[in-house]
Amino acid sequence: MQNSGLFGNILNNRCQSQCPAPYYGDVTGNRTCLLKCPWPYYASNCTMSGSTIVLSLDRVCRVDCSSCGWADDSSQTCAWDPSGCENYTYAHETNHRCVIAMSCAGYADPLTRYCISPCFQNGSTIYFGDPSTK
Repeated sequence: MQNSGLFGNILNNRCQSQCPAPYYGDVTGNRTCLLKCPWPYYASNCTMSGSTIVLSLDRVCRVDCSSCGWADDSSQTCAWDPSGCENYTYAHETNHRCVIAMSCAGYADPLTRYCISPCFQNGSTIYFGDPSTK
């Protein structure tokens, strides 16, 4: 009888409830600890605590990252912080994905790595978006 709450740890050949770093639990079938999640899953080690994203010991492969960050297709991980979005991508406003600037509903902010509304103020400086480059 298979226990769906356990993962096969290849380091010690034991069934465990959590995979050790840098491994992630494969929930897609053979339930082993893997270095990279199979497509279209994302490696995640975060969870939500209220409205705050926090790191967790629960290292699993997730089908999406809406519960704790943004899905980054280039690294196949859940970026729990916008700076984790790689290759000039930005944390999208609503779809929990790391996207290129042209996919932002608003504009890409290279300082925060978020997609933001067209203009904002930082102290006495007001910033405006460039529609041609987003």
